[in-house]
Amino acid sequence: MRPISTEQNALRYPLDEILGTESHVRLVRVLAHAAGALLAAPETAQRAGLTPAGARKALKRLEEVGVVERVGAGRTRQYSLSVREPLLQTLAALFLREEQRYEGVIRGLREALEGLDGLRDAWIEHFPLRASDPLEVVLVVEAKSLSRIVEEARTRVFGFEKDLDLIIELATFTRADAPEPGVGGVTLLTAGLGTMVREAPPPSTHSDRDALARITHDPRVMGGRACIRGLRVTVGTIVGLLSAGRTVDEILREYPYLDTEDVQAALAYAAWRSEEIELPLKAS
Repeated sequence: MRPISTEQNALRYPLDEILGTESHVRLVRVLAHAAGALLAAPETAQRAGLTPAGARKALKRLEEVGVVERVGAGRTRQYSLSVREPLLQTLAALFLREEQRYEGVIRGLREALEGLDGLRDAWIEHFPLRASDPLEVVLVVEAKSLSRIVEEARTRVFGFEKDLDLIIELATFTRADAPEPGVGGVTLLTAGLGTMVREAPPPSTHSDRDALARITHDPRVMGGRACIRGLRVTVGTIVGLLSAGRTVDEILREYPYLDTEDVQAALAYAAWRSEEIELPLKAS
């Protein structure tokens, strides 16, 4: 960003302050999607993809300019958008339209690839970080259909990416050399040919079943990935923190709305999924 040569009137141009940094935009977006619900700083930071310290600093500034309201103190401190700022209703509608556009892209890609004979799996591997970056889509196909699917899939998405001014890169693999979906990817189609399905054995004990009951899957939350009790905290996040050397107490301080049983449930789920095997599906 180029240096600003002249300061502007905050009364005339309040959006300069409200949306002046990416952190502010992300936090206002998260609180707008919360639709008036109170969110703790760690959860707000996690949803916005910010560090807790960075989120607290930005929330403090947004509170100072009257955009955010705070309730409580210390570990019970929670935030919501201010009902007194008239611009926020318009911003909330803008962020809703942004979400609808994203959902339209996912839905459009699924519709474009549906019915493609020989396609087994498809997922978005990488989302663009800048407008000029490509959207990377992985296709897993039967070996005998490889060349045909590459051409047909390219034809199907061409008009779609043209309408949205979007660059879509297709990476096509056979089942033998297909990679595992990356963290943060979004499934478009799965088991298109219905030849195999991945299945894990049932939980062996009552305590295991209780632990796994805490794990939820909701397509509207974190792309349907395994989360803790419907919150936007994934099993992968908890397991990753533990593998990085964080203690349970440190994780609970970072996420005060979790408890020890949630961390244990994440570990139980990860262990359970590690035992999954591939089984052939019966023809219908």
